[in-house]
Amino acid sequence: RPAAIVIDLDATLVTAHSEKEGAAGTYKRGFGFHPLLAYLDETREPLGGMLRRGNAGANTAADQIAVAEQALGQLPVEVVERAEILLRCDSAGATHELLDWARGGSIRFSVGFDLTEPVRDAILAVPESAWEQAIRQDGEPREGARVAEITEGLELSGWPEGSRVIVRRERPH
Repeated sequence: RPAAIVIDLDATLVTAHSEKEGAAGTYKRGFGFHPLLAYLDETREPLGGMLRRGNAGANTAADQIAVAEQALGQLPVEVVERAEILLRCDSAGATHELLDWARGGSIRFSVGFDLTEPVRDAILAVPESAWEQAIRQDGEPREGARVAEITEGLELSGWPEGSRVIVRRERPH
């Protein structure tokens, strides 16, 4: 039984080549659906999903919370109660509503963060000595990648307490 549960939450575009029920124009100027899915990282098993119109918003927190709750509902109650749970999302998951929900349920989170001007400025202010070797999930070094924390250089008062911003830079291939 794992000590930690990692749930990956992400939306994807599915193209439809005809007028199917629920299909709509997508943000990439295509036509189809924009389902939101949750997977268990360790086994890659699907745990939850929601079929959505092609024009559904990528960062719709209500949908993300509903699919995350579906995912948690697929796991044994005793595992959810005892295991550390980490919810991972791309920058579409960087919404106050989703992260406040996660924090309220004692769920850790790792989300992408928009590269705004204040984020750029904080990255540029990181001294070279503060960049550390990035590592892969298996503990091995990620060749050519370094990480640094920029939390102190940002205004994060609106985000859940204890939120941190970690950035990665990679040497071009």
